[in-house]
Amino acid sequence: MNMNDSYVYGESLLKEVYKQRYRIALSDTDYLRVTYFANYLKFAEKAWMEFLSNIGFSYAKLIHEYKIFIPAVEVNEKILSSAKIDDVIEVSIFIEELGRTYIRYNAKIWDLRLNKLVSEISIRAVCTDDKLESVKKIPKEFIEKIEAILKEK
Repeated sequence: MNMNDSYVYGESLLKEVYKQRYRIALSDTDYLRVTYFANYLKFAEKAWMEFLSNIGFSYAKLIHEYKIFIPAVEVNEKILSSAKIDDVIEVSIFIEELGRTYIRYNAKIWDLRLNKLVSEISIRAVCTDDKLESVKKIPKEFIEKIEAILKEK
């Protein structure tokens, strides 16, 4: 990939790169014992962090070794159904767009008990310095690792 370019992966090419399962705990729910909407974002972020760790780019490594951070700057969430206490959900992470300074990834969250999609989330994260003061290029090694995963899928 040319570091000056951004590739957009359309819906037909959207690549799933990671899956993680969670059981809905009481602390994840509201007084009706359904998952509180903001917790779907938490599940997506946790799965994203696990994906990064699995490919060798934990947040700690990005911050301490590369002196960068990749915070979310734009989030779009659709709630399509409700997961309830004790349901097992599966969060699938998809790479949608990869640019010089940003990455857009999606999370689709399925309730495995009902075999039903409960939430779709799109997150755009921008690479910054570790003080969140200026935009930086995503490290070449990170881009190469993501590209290799996308080619495998």
